Parts: sequence; C-alpha cells; structure tokens
Amino acid sequence: MLAIVFPSPQLLFSMVFDTGNSSMNEDALNMQIRKFLKKTGITSQRSIEQAVRDGLQDGKVKIGDSFEATISLSIRELGVDVDIVDTIKIEE
Repeated sequence: MLAIVFPSPQLLFSMVFDTGNSSMNEDALNMQIRKFLKKTGITSQRSIEQAVRDGLQDGKVKIGDSFEATISLSIRELGVDVDIVDTIKIEE
C-alpha cells in the first residue's frame, strides 16, 4: 500500500503566514489550502501508483523495493520553498 503524507493545512498555513495580527478570513483560506492539498494529493497518488504498476510490469520494480519521494511546495510570491521527503515501500 502506498501512503503519501502532506503537511496538515494548519501546518502549511503556519509555514506561510504569521497570523498574530491578521484580519483575513482564516476559514476561507483554510478551505483554499485544503482544496489545493486535495488536488495535489490525488494527482500525486495516481502518478506514483501508475509508475509503480508500470515498474512492476516492466520488471524494474519488485515487491519490497523502497523509494525516496520528494514533493516540492513553492509559492513564489510568498517566498515559500519547502521539500517534503518520505520513503514509499512496495509491500505485498
């Protein structure tokens, strides 16, 4: 089973914004972040699953193999540049 871990919306929010004196609508921002993370999560999972299936079929990947996966988050306008790294293991 594959698992992709993304930072929680609250963590992502705290990484981007100092909310100490903010008057913005935090609930609306939280929903926007959640929509973004859902989209990236679904797309990333599908891409990884397809690559693993193709690798198993081609013989380039076998059960028990592990791979380091990196997701890069960049928000140029806010100066955010974060790499999220984890290991994905192919299990039976």
